[in-house]
Amino acid sequence: MATANETKRPAPTGTSSPAIETYGFLGWITSSVLYCMYLVWACTPDALLHLHGITWYPSKYWAVAVPVWTLVTVVSAFVLYECVNWRHGERLIEIKKQQQEVKEA
Repeated sequence: MATANETKRPAPTGTSSPAIETYGFLGWITSSVLYCMYLVWACTPDALLHLHGITWYPSKYWAVAVPVWTLVTVVSAFVLYECVNWRHGERLIEIKKQQQEVKEA
């Protein structure tokens, strides 16, 4: 006989479905293909691209500028987050005063 603590729990049902797995796989393939195209565009000399009939593409400046801008944005966000936390945080002197008051009480 089962007690109240030994009641059977229903088996967990996953949220995974074939559609979600398909979208994930397609997203992975798409990002891999786009990354390979980016590397080919960034590393291949212009003369070789013209030889294969590829005449229009963005300037190679963007191959460096976009990743650098992204990195600078992420680092700036972390620094800004820390600065905001320091600004709104309690001062160390005030924390020591509170600890001292607790010890005295």
